Amino acid sequence: LDGDADRLVLVDNYANKVDGDVLLGILAKHTKDLDSKVVVTKMSNKALLNYLDKDIGCGYTITEVGDKYISREIKSSGSLLGGENSGHIIFSEHATTGDGLVAALQVMAIMKQQNKKLSELVEESFKPYPQVLINVPVKNKVPLEDMEGLQERIKLVEKDLGGRGRVLVRYSGTENLLRVMVEAENEPIARTYAEALAGEIDG
Repeated sequence: LDGDADRLVLVDNYANKVDGDVLLGILAKHTKDLDSKVVVTKMSNKALLNYLDKDIGCGYTITEVGDKYISREIKSSGSLLGGENSGHIIFSEHATTGDGLVAALQVMAIMKQQNKKLSELVEESFKPYPQVLINVPVKNKVPLEDMEGLQERIKLVEKDLGGRGRVLVRYSGTENLLRVMVEAENEPIARTYAEALAGEIDG
């Protein structure tokens, strides 16, 4: 749990980190009467989106990054479950914001019901695509559309990835940082493109 216990990250019986996206996939699969779309954010792993849509069949709704946006969408749409890879997970039946303790209890309840270790639940879930995130310090948060050539460079990377990855560039909500995230089928490819984009940004 983080300092105020609204985020949760688990470690399985092999000491592997299980982040919020994977936990959300497990929870979505084993939540009874899940007849609504799962609310996720722009940072959610593409493998999770495919899993929710194709394997579970519940679908998803994408919001901006931040639990306040997830909470707002859950309230307006009547969804039962939402979350992000940072570990904010919201169960509308139990809370209106992320609660790490509630999420932990829900996961442990599934482990008991299924009589399975966390690693087994992870194995039955999905394998996330590698993501590389680079934080670029900036003096001013200039609108991204005003940064010369940035959108063109992003489009070129996305074209090279050919639908097998994605790019997300956004400002931090709390710090003077521009976050460059690239997701691809393997980590070296993601890192190469992320470093190339980050290196071209004039802070």
